Amino acid sequence: MLVVANLMSNRVIPAGPYVPWNLAVAASAVLAARGATMEEMGFTEWRRGAAWGGVLFLLTAGVLALGVTMPAFNEMYHDRRVSGGTATWLYQAFIRIPFGTAALEETAFRAVLPAVFAVRWGVLRGCVAASVCFGLWHVLPALNLNEVNPTAARMFGSGRRGSWRRWRSVWSARRWPACGGAGSGTGHAACWRRCWATSPPTPSRTPSPGWSPAEPRPAGGPR
Repeated sequence: MLVVANLMSNRVIPAGPYVPWNLAVAASAVLAARGATMEEMGFTEWRRGAAWGGVLFLLTAGVLALGVTMPAFNEMYHDRRVSGGTATWLYQAFIRIPFGTAALEETAFRAVLPAVFAVRWGVLRGCVAASVCFGLWHVLPALNLNEVNPTAARMFGSGRRGSWRRWRSVWSARRWPACGGAGSGTGHAACWRRCWATSPPTPSRTPSPGWSPAEPRPAGGPR
């Protein structure tokens, strides 16, 4: 489903339906998550998520503001996708990106996939797999970056040749999600291990005796 959603969002769907389409895909991903509860996907810990989200928002805003004040990084902000004036960049910054892009990505790759994979393969391997999938998710939207951003165009060139160079660089860089994903997945897994180990099991999903949150749930055990 996510593969089709990625192709539709980046190659088929026009700008208008982009936000409602991705919100629908996010909701569908939650409904299609078999074997994982809302608690395991993190939707019951909204206070903790809101606190961490607020901290990360402030850190991100600080880094971006610092970049704006440094002339060496100014060209990175000259993106054609926000060249339509104030209304365009306000829409991109406060509607399209948070609700059309981030909502789907965070739901799919920070909630649904880690929980579903952890149930089947264990927390560590599940989080690493979700992180690698998140890296691969960005291959398609990154292919035309050299056409909309002058910094990327200078690095890879413009036109078809630049797109081909961008394609090769993106695919050669697919080696790092396995390493970077393993690092982020390990930290992610540590948090999941702590949450799963300290959260009391619900009556309908009592783990089998001897089962550890770090291991896949036994196939024959109760769910």
